[in-house]
Amino acid sequence: MLQEWLAAVGDDYAAVVWRPEGEPRFYPDEEGPKHWTKERHQFLMELKQEALTFARNWGADYILFADTDNILTNNQTLR
Repeated sequence: MLQEWLAAVGDDYAAVVWRPEGEPRFYPDEEGPKHWTKERHQFLMELKQEALTFARNWGADYILFADTDNILTNNQTLR
């Protein structure tokens, strides 16, 4: 869905940076893909901080985080 959105409206934005991961990560002591271990939380916070720093340095007016556990079903949400 995000690839379709990016292809359709990506040119409406000054920049869109999307770096999907090919394979899911696994963490020690996790009980399943939705289990938030300390390591998973730390990794996500590091990714978000990296993105926020990039956006600030680039001079962005706003940043959108779309975590993969968020499900967007209305195709007008990102318009």
